[in-house]
Amino acid sequence: MALAIFDLDDTLIEGSSDEVWEDYLIEQGLLDADTCYRRREYFHYHYYRGTLDIRERQRSFLQSLKQFSLNKVLQDIDHFVVQRLHRMVKKGSRPLLEKHQTAGDNLIVVSAASCLIAEPIASYLGIENVLATVPEIEQGHITGEIAGIPCFREGKVTRLEEWMLQQNKTLDGSFFYADSTNDLPLLEMVNHPVVIDPEEELERIAKKNKWLILSLK
Repeated sequence: MALAIFDLDDTLIEGSSDEVWEDYLIEQGLLDADTCYRRREYFHYHYYRGTLDIRERQRSFLQSLKQFSLNKVLQDIDHFVVQRLHRMVKKGSRPLLEKHQTAGDNLIVVSAASCLIAEPIASYLGIENVLATVPEIEQGHITGEIAGIPCFREGKVTRLEEWMLQQNKTLDGSFFYADSTNDLPLLEMVNHPVVIDPEEELERIAKKNKWLILSLK
């Protein structure tokens, strides 16, 4: 029973789950569009330059949710999943997941997105195990801070290693599916790295290393 590890954003789904969720909150009149789009442009710039500070990005988004109770946030996520998620899942995602399920593999999502959105999306896809960035919560409200290690770049490796130790799992026969160079630390660890609809630089690296390249669109 090998581990089949999946990135989420731009791998199994189209786009960024945090950003599409944010768009939904803007449409509901709960967040200011201009503020969100200016912030997004700033973080996109650093993401594509490889200089993104994931703590800064997540804090920025989480700060905007401090005004709501956790129950309100979770209710909005439930509505978002029901109304929007079917549009985001890539056509080839479910067949790929079913292939690993049929093989008896252990499926797990490892995502930089907030666990508040990553967990319901993974559940929608039939994946029980999720490692994602955890927001700090106190007295029923999001504080705007992150709890523990963000699940990004080397943080994905650290979080996965901790989980494997707890679950008595190994990387023997493991697969990892991802789209971004930010996932190179984990792609280089698994037995079967697979790049999905990759960005240009990751496609170049994959070809050089003779990694499998797939499209799920």
